[in-house]
Amino acid sequence: MTATVHHLAGRLTAALATMQEALALSQLSGWRHSEAFVLGNLGACCSTWAITPPPTSTTLRRMHCATSWGSRGEAVALDTLGLVALHRQEPAAAQDLLTRAQAIHEQIGNRRGLAYTLTHLGYALTAAGDLTGAASAFGQALAIRDKLQPHSGPAVDAIAGLAQVALADDRPAEAYRGVIAALTWMESHNPNQVEYPVQVCLICVEIAQALGRRFADTPALAQRPRPGLRAADAAGCPNR
Repeated sequence: MTATVHHLAGRLTAALATMQEALALSQLSGWRHSEAFVLGNLGACCSTWAITPPPTSTTLRRMHCATSWGSRGEAVALDTLGLVALHRQEPAAAQDLLTRAQAIHEQIGNRRGLAYTLTHLGYALTAAGDLTGAASAFGQALAIRDKLQPHSGPAVDAIAGLAQVALADDRPAEAYRGVIAALTWMESHNPNQVEYPVQVCLICVEIAQALGRRFADTPALAQRPRPGLRAADAAGCPNR
């Protein structure tokens, strides 16, 4: 819990140190479920800040999720490893891992997990240059979100992804509408409800800059995203 508070507050060093301490205690006590849980939070933290956790941590995460949580845990582990591969700029490996996670979610009927994985897959396909596949993955994720919980925070990640695809596909008006939709949601809700708020902010800023717009032209850009950008700078986020 303490590590999560540090994470949400943007204190990356403190969050990682606390997670590593919790991980060591879990391993010392032999509490495998706790170890899997801590490794999951470690993977999420590293994915949020676009850094790569130690290989041993990712390997342990997959093993312990698989043994502690069965098929659902295996899918979560594959998803996290896919995100790590994506941040290592290995889109092909990320696509493979995320596609395998997608198949498991579909097999066991885990719609919520499927929505997360499809969003992550959309980003991997975007990085690989498959804009059609990326748009399809983001669209499927949004369709699931609309049925589970309309206008939820995690849907914003997919909206930003579609805006990124639109920009790459030379559809600037659609890209800008996506930016406005994402930032309007974050302006009227708690940004921490978005899965990766810093990444969403960075995408929106990159699109706005690409379209020749300044911060002052978009009120939402001048408000909540800016602390996220400062945190991303402090963490040395390579996506900037």
